[in-house]
Amino acid sequence: MMKAKTYIQHNGLWLLVAVLGIAVSGYFLLRLPFLLLAREQAQLFLWNTDYLMERLVVPGGLAQYLGEMMVQFFLNPLAGAIWYGALFVVITWLSFLLIGSPKHRYLSLLSLVPSLVLTYLWTDIRFPMTLTVAVLLALALAVCVQLLNRKAQLAVLTVLMPVGYWLIGPAIVLTLIPILYKRCNIVPAMALVIWLVACVLGSARVVPYPLKQVARGVDYYLDDTKFGTYEDMTYDMLVREQRWSAVVNRYHEQGSESLAIRNAVGLSMFQLQQIDQQEMLSHFEFSTKALSSISSAFMMSEVCMHVGMVNIAQRAAFEAMEAIPNHNKSARALHRLVETNLITGQTDVALKYIAILEQTTFYRGWASRMRVLAEQPQQLDHHPYYHRLKEIYEHGNDMFFY
Repeated sequence: MMKAKTYIQHNGLWLLVAVLGIAVSGYFLLRLPFLLLAREQAQLFLWNTDYLMERLVVPGGLAQYLGEMMVQFFLNPLAGAIWYGALFVVITWLSFLLIGSPKHRYLSLLSLVPSLVLTYLWTDIRFPMTLTVAVLLALALAVCVQLLNRKAQLAVLTVLMPVGYWLIGPAIVLTLIPILYKRCNIVPAMALVIWLVACVLGSARVVPYPLKQVARGVDYYLDDTKFGTYEDMTYDMLVREQRWSAVVNRYHEQGSESLAIRNAVGLSMFQLQQIDQQEMLSHFEFSTKALSSISSAFMMSEVCMHVGMVNIAQRAAFEAMEAIPNHNKSARALHRLVETNLITGQTDVALKYIAILEQTTFYRGWASRMRVLAEQPQQLDHHPYYHRLKEIYEHGNDMFFY
């Protein structure tokens, strides 16, 4: 009877975890798809050795590398939502292996705490996926340490503190859970914490980051608000996907003081034939206020490409990329820079960006097609989109809409 009860409790817990994992995926897919796209456009993940080594030379570099590898899939919001749901389940499972017990239902519920906290942090773009990956790896290492005897645990943890810190950052402290929770070895744990603090202080002397940032994790948190508001991200997503009706309806319902959004609404109304070209242009306004955040700058780049202002579209994309807080590059920005440099005849510059995008996962095919246009510029004359934009740039024809 007791075995049956334990079995029901154990499976009931995992049914709850599965339901919560699905709920997490659904929440991000249905409510926050713009946040997934905003994360993806703020980084450039490359499949080459130099990119990996660039990450590994700073503390937490492996976690950052794996986090960015994961975020590249967020270009498809469905894939990003699935990643979040899977991470929720895996982190809960690892937490359960450390602190849970099928015999103690309420204690086992504590294994949900790390996943729930991280889910909350996922809704804040200032927390990169580096932190999530670091926690996941630290918990996995802690589970492995838990399988060892006391002496082996202390020996392994002594080595793990500096090595693990350099690879995944301060989250390596979570590997101390087995000796604190299972064995209550306070003195060895404190000695290992002191050893970790020494590693942090030592690394601060060899890396170009302030001690405060090194101590909290080099890429665990971005103390910056340049990403923009949820409103900016939402309109940017709608314009990027050319959902003109959704842009206009949202603006009529909620309004906005953002210059970039007002320009996007004007373009959307023109595309829906609610206003004519002259009226749209009479309300179009460009200033540095329209580039106040990464999302608004990307939005202005999209709007200007539709209008035919190639130079401004290029500037806005470049400004968006340079505003990324951790100095990452942006695949979306490079995508736009390839287009604008092809149109303006800067084929060597376009080829440089194409070579970079060819080392990505989801932009590689597009970059290969653009290489043909860059190496054979005469083919632009037969391209229905880029040829018209090139004519506007070279001859100053009437602005072009599509």
